[in-house]
Amino acid sequence: MELIGTCYEGTESYPTEEPQPVEPPPDYRYNQQDRIRFITSVIKNNQNGRGVSIETVISEAAKIGMNREHAISYIEHLKQYGSAYEPIKGEIKCAF
Repeated sequence: MELIGTCYEGTESYPTEEPQPVEPPPDYRYNQQDRIRFITSVIKNNQNGRGVSIETVISEAAKIGMNREHAISYIEHLKQYGSAYEPIKGEIKCAF
């Protein structure tokens, strides 16, 4: 083994800049409860007499960085626990 070089603080080879912090992807800024609340609020705020299109909910969720699969799973979660229902195929409505 051979010693290639030693990096001492204050020498030319020592990195002087701090590494830039990496910002997490937008979806990771929110926890699961926040994302479910967001989906619920999108449904409540956009539903007309029948409900709101599931594609509209998914596109609104994409604006905060949520991918399609997560948005669909949260919609299914709301339907499973009775917080939302699908009066017409492709539309979702809040139960309360």
